[in-house]
Amino acid sequence: MNPPFDPFDIPRQEKAPPWQVPEGNLKDLDLDRELYSQYHKAKNLLESNEYDTETNLSAKVSAMNSIVNILTQITKLQADLYNAQTIAKIETTLIATLKKFPELSDDFLEAYEKASNDRQVAL
Repeated sequence: MNPPFDPFDIPRQEKAPPWQVPEGNLKDLDLDRELYSQYHKAKNLLESNEYDTETNLSAKVSAMNSIVNILTQITKLQADLYNAQTIAKIETTLIATLKKFPELSDDFLEAYEKASNDRQVAL
């Protein structure tokens, strides 16, 4: 016969303190997912307490500020992504054009190197 179940016999898993950085790398962070998750949590918190008179006003304002900050970050992330995609298209078009007109490649590379060094556009 088995002894009676005792929850205190179950070994507890040690939980890391909140200030301890978990294992992993920044490259493993899915920024889109994290921002959306934080946005969703803040929005749910605000909606669940919207008509609750017991929740203090500063908590509601804090949730609203979190939503605004998260939306700002999402907007910036989307703009950065759009800019990166646009630059990639320009680079692809430029490479194709330089392959068609190899006589332009030396002039372009020279102007590009100068612009990179001077941080100015050389036209």
